[in-house]
Amino acid sequence: CPPPVSRPPSDAVTKIDLIEYELAGTLPPELSHLQYLHRLNLNENRLYGTLPSEYGNMNNLHFIDIGQNSITGTIPPEWSNLNDTLDELWLEKNRLTGTLPPSFSRLTVEYLDVSQNRLTGTLPPSWGSMVRLSNGYFEENMLRGPIPPGWALIPPLKTIDLGSNQLTGPVPADLGYAKDAVEINLSKNRLSGSLPDDMFQLPRLESLVLSHNDLTGDIPSDMNYDDSEDDLLLLDDDDDDDDRYGPPEYIWTGVPRIEYLALDHNRLEGTIPPDMLLGFSPTIRALDFSHNELSGTVPAQIGLLNKLERLDLSFNDLEGTVPNEMSVLNMGDVDVLNLTNNAFTGTVPESVCRLKLFIDWYGCDSVLCPQGTFHPDGAANERGACVDCPDPDPDPALGYAPSSTLLGRSLCHAAPFLEGDMDGDGELSNIEILVAMHKSLGGENWGEPFESTWQTRDILVEADHCDLPGVNCKDGYITKLDLREAALCADEDGMGPGDEERCSGIPREIYKLEKLEVLDLSRSHYLRGTIPTELGLLTELRVLDLSLCSSMRGTIPTEIGLLGSSLRTLNLSLNGITGTIPTELGKLTNLEKLNLGINRLRGSIPSRLPPNAKEVLLSRAELTGTFPSSLGKLSKLENLEIFSNRLTGTIPDLAGLTSLKRIDCFNNRLTGTFPQSLLEVGSLQIVHMKNNKLSGSLPDTMCKLSVLSWLDLSNNLLTGEIPEGLGLIKSLRDLRLGGNKINGPVPEDLCTNTLVNGGRVRQYGCDAIACPPGTRSSVGFATDDPDGGGGSGCVSCPEGETTRYLGSRGCRAFTQRDFLSMFFDSVGGDAWPEDDKRGWKDDDVPECEWAGVSCDEVGKVNGLSYLVSGSNWEPRHY
Repeated sequence: CPPPVSRPPSDAVTKIDLIEYELAGTLPPELSHLQYLHRLNLNENRLYGTLPSEYGNMNNLHFIDIGQNSITGTIPPEWSNLNDTLDELWLEKNRLTGTLPPSFSRLTVEYLDVSQNRLTGTLPPSWGSMVRLSNGYFEENMLRGPIPPGWALIPPLKTIDLGSNQLTGPVPADLGYAKDAVEINLSKNRLSGSLPDDMFQLPRLESLVLSHNDLTGDIPSDMNYDDSEDDLLLLDDDDDDDDRYGPPEYIWTGVPRIEYLALDHNRLEGTIPPDMLLGFSPTIRALDFSHNELSGTVPAQIGLLNKLERLDLSFNDLEGTVPNEMSVLNMGDVDVLNLTNNAFTGTVPESVCRLKLFIDWYGCDSVLCPQGTFHPDGAANERGACVDCPDPDPDPALGYAPSSTLLGRSLCHAAPFLEGDMDGDGELSNIEILVAMHKSLGGENWGEPFESTWQTRDILVEADHCDLPGVNCKDGYITKLDLREAALCADEDGMGPGDEERCSGIPREIYKLEKLEVLDLSRSHYLRGTIPTELGLLTELRVLDLSLCSSMRGTIPTEIGLLGSSLRTLNLSLNGITGTIPTELGKLTNLEKLNLGINRLRGSIPSRLPPNAKEVLLSRAELTGTFPSSLGKLSKLENLEIFSNRLTGTIPDLAGLTSLKRIDCFNNRLTGTFPQSLLEVGSLQIVHMKNNKLSGSLPDTMCKLSVLSWLDLSNNLLTGEIPEGLGLIKSLRDLRLGGNKINGPVPEDLCTNTLVNGGRVRQYGCDAIACPPGTRSSVGFATDDPDGGGGSGCVSCPEGETTRYLGSRGCRAFTQRDFLSMFFDSVGGDAWPEDDKRGWKDDDVPECEWAGVSCDEVGKVNGLSYLVSGSNWEPRHY
């Protein structure tokens, strides 16, 4: 490659920064021609395809960021040619596959990020010679094998993240030589063996994460450490009476800057080394030793960690009492303290209890459940209080302490645990159910005004639950929950889905709100879970609205039918609900509105529906089957919407719909004729049946629909003429009949009606009702829309093309087959004897083989004979 040019021409492209521009498409190899380009940043777009190998020839390129796209394929080895210039390479959050190119060892990059891809293979040993690499991110791939010797010896290495891969083997002993390391993450792999002693001699290390591996052995300890009174200086503080351990004359200081240490989810044994706690005491903020096999007592030196914010020692075999010295942690801002699932005995010191969030409600139970009680989490929290456990003690001869004497028990075989029971009385109050709602629906991200008032502590200790936003009460009982304005199950910004672990959906305990009349969680796009069957126990519920909860799944519970005479509105539209419509909904005798539209239902419309419904909305629900005759018996029905399904068959007798104002059944596969029975429904205002397969002619008595304002029968197979009676309906405002096989003329009363179709008859006359044969419009009648005629009404067909019927939307060239078919229809060919109509209009039979049709040698029709008044007519040529 030519040497880099230090001064590019004034018109040269040197930088491309297009971050979050929603760019779509592939990366153009032609960018490699921009030889003066030194920065290429296309982060967070919608790019796909592969990484062009040609970019390896861009000898002035210092910075590449193509992260957070959908790039596939492998990392081009040719990019190693950028060894003299490239400083930063960011390829994270793509779909890259293949292995890490060994030739990249020649690169002089300082920052390299290939995390969250689909990379496989082993870590190249040659990468240990990348002399300038300071930050390497490889997490969340499928890399396997051991960590090669030498990787930790990269001189400037500050951050190495290999978490969430499939790495095996021991933790490299030479990590102790990474003296500049600040952050090391080897978590969620399959590493084994013991912890190297030298790992804790890294003077700049701030974060070490080794959790979720298979590490064994003891936590390293300084063998020269002497845990005696001479090594601990007890400091006196004149301002308070608490005694604290201070720094001894000799202290284990191998990691003087460590703030975060996670060794959880391994198989580490032995005790917690006191000298380690001493060494960490000036800086440590988070310590996680949970889910190991540690034993012994908690060292008193735990009290020296006065900057600690998170301490998790749960799921070990620690014993003895909780040390009083732990109360010193109160000097920091502790938000996690987990000592559960150990073998602690005695009581929790009151001074330690002050550290926990729920102290005003639970006292020391919020640290560890006391003897003789249990909780699934080992301590009282927002899930509920510690519960008495009457488990009998085992035989003392077994040689271990009976479980009834232990603190923080999480199992009990003799007593149930009631989720959300905050006071431990075995019942759920209205307040406790609100706490359960807040927890299971991601309440911490609901936004204002909910965020500042719905916090669990506020509800339990300070607030009147009836004053909370979204809550209405009567006589102290909750009657209405309206959380439409809360960002249920959302992320911190309220703009996307939140953590699935923090949103389990509507809690089943909601059925305990026995006076609830209205439950409205609509417009909660990120609400997950299913519809609880227990909603059927809310016997006073009048309104259930879960519409626009597009992340919800599951089926419609049959138990909703138990709401019998109470439920008035059921709106489950715009969700991801599947399954069939339960026939039990027919038991909702007072239901007025049923909306199940825009779901992924299957099956047909049930024959039994709520008998007093005023609105039945089942559109775009993927329903099949026929138009049930039972719909025609809903005498109070005003609005019927079943459009955009896959319904077949004919429209049944609808004369019983005496209150009907609107019927929308367009975009289906309905056949048969326009239902005469609808003409008996004098209240009908809107009829929308386009895009079906209706046939036959319209009734002459259409004028009986005296209040009709909208009639759309376009794109069917209707024949005949437009009924004169339509011109007599004074309320008619919108008439669409195009896309059928209707012939003229247009009734004069329609051609002079200045209220129909925007009053365009003033300009276009009859064309404003339906375009005449030989013309077309995008909607079948004259408009000012450019596509419909550019302001000149219906458009004449181009030469060689035509239309035959009123209201055509497109022109086409007619073939001899078309003309023969028209001839057949116009002379009533369907009534011919079978032999005389053999083959006619059969898609699989060429027209030259139709009965009575003859053709020349090139397939042009030259003769036709057909039956007239019982006699044969001689062939006539054309």
